[in-house]
Amino acid sequence: MDTVNFRKGNALLDRHGHVAIIKFIGEDDVHAMTKNILTGLPLEPIHLRSSIFLRTGAQNIDDTWYYDYVTHGIKFMEVDGYWYPTLIMHPEMSNENHVEINLNRIEYFHELQNLILTLFHKELEFTENDLY
Repeated sequence: MDTVNFRKGNALLDRHGHVAIIKFIGEDDVHAMTKNILTGLPLEPIHLRSSIFLRTGAQNIDDTWYYDYVTHGIKFMEVDGYWYPTLIMHPEMSNENHVEINLNRIEYFHELQNLILTLFHKELEFTENDLY
């Protein structure tokens, strides 16, 4: 498994289908915690679903999921099993229109976690039950 796109704190599934949170990434190994047990490879990514967006605080408007952070936000549209994010920037104290920037498609929950952290400097809050 290629660990390049993973970081500490990402959620994956262990070999038994339990949610596991990455605690350590080595040169060719990943260690994660699931139900207070340290586990290693194999770990599988969690496919994004509408229920995950709903349970992690996104708003649904016309089959599009939104996370809104006052002056900026991000929306996701599903097409053929992939989620297409669009960054939305609202101008502060301005009469100008907002700006939208399309980003690369994503498929997995850890990609959503990484995108939210990178763009908004916030960890996406979730519980283990949010991902089932």
